[in-house]
Amino acid sequence: MVSAKPAWRKELPTTVGGESYKLSHVDETLIAYSNERAIMMNTNGQVMFEIPIAGQGKTVSEFYRNQNGELVSIFVRGEKVYVLKSSQLKGSF
Repeated sequence: MVSAKPAWRKELPTTVGGESYKLSHVDETLIAYSNERAIMMNTNGQVMFEIPIAGQGKTVSEFYRNQNGELVSIFVRGEKVYVLKSSQLKGSF
């Protein structure tokens, strides 16, 4: 059996050796995040956003749809918080 790496395979970016991603999805949207960055992709493989994540410690996240059906993504790392609605960064503090 041949196990060649497919040419079409996309790889998540890494800046830190051994950077590992956690994966989550809401409907047909895939969210991959690590302690360094968060990336949202749609089912066509298009990147909807990629943001660097600052702060200390591990990144935690929550995803939900608001009353208008918009996807809200929240990422927290240490004392830094990022809030995105759909694919737009609404604020960080």
